[in-house]
Amino acid sequence: MGVKYNGIIFSPEEVADAVFANPRWFGGILADIKRSARLFPPDGSPDVVEFRDDDEGYLRWLAEHPGGYVLNCHRKPTANYLVIHRATCRSISGTPARGRRWTAEYIKVCAVTVTDIDRWTSALIGAPGQTCAQCEP
Repeated sequence: MGVKYNGIIFSPEEVADAVFANPRWFGGILADIKRSARLFPPDGSPDVVEFRDDDEGYLRWLAEHPGGYVLNCHRKPTANYLVIHRATCRSISGTPARGRRWTAEYIKVCAVTVTDIDRWTSALIGAPGQTCAQCEP
């Protein structure tokens, strides 16, 4: 797994080296990564984007990828709740229920194909996602 920041993919080793070499500099990067992290499965594919505490970025991704897919899961994903939606599904787009944020209690893992989401869930959780009964991706 790696992290993409400003177009550069950092390996876990590079991230660790950066932290030890200059913790203050890395703190700014870490804050940016937490706002909108790009996580890569073990095969190195940059096709999956995770949104955590970044509603603006998440809504922008939905607008730019209306044919895409979204995995809705807990902040610490578990096999018990992994729901795959179409990017246009009303349950994960528009205005959040009760005026809450989209990417606070739950995170959104977005991709252009369901296969990319399946690869992410397999690599990080070891379980497949379940499809939304409303949008049936």
